[in-house]
Amino acid sequence: MLINIAAQIRLIFPLLVALMCTSSAQTVRERHKDPEFKLYSVIFSFTVDADSKLQAFKVFRVIVPRNHSTDAVDVQVSQAYIDAAKKKAEAKHYRSKIKDGRPVERFTNFLYTPEAPETVITDLDGPLDKQP
Repeated sequence: MLINIAAQIRLIFPLLVALMCTSSAQTVRERHKDPEFKLYSVIFSFTVDADSKLQAFKVFRVIVPRNHSTDAVDVQVSQAYIDAAKKKAEAKHYRSKIKDGRPVERFTNFLYTPEAPETVITDLDGPLDKQP
């Protein structure tokens, strides 16, 4: 009887491990197909100074990409998320744009989910816990 149980465990254990790994390794794109998965696009406004440094980086609007609408939704994002998004935007090294002697307001966006409130989603084909 013990041998039979041990044999069954040896067969079931790898299946359980594979199942756990598969569910956690789902890509953001695959998760987005689930209507229960909340995914938002956070649009930031910013300016760039003469030294190409981001200035006045702030949340402009949050939208739901699934709705194909630019209407804002009331979703609060954490300061940690905003800070992480600013670092990603700084890495893009935007050039300064001046009009009438003043920096031009510009916009960029990143994806956000409340499931990982500090994670800036930039790779839809990567899992949520492995975003660059």
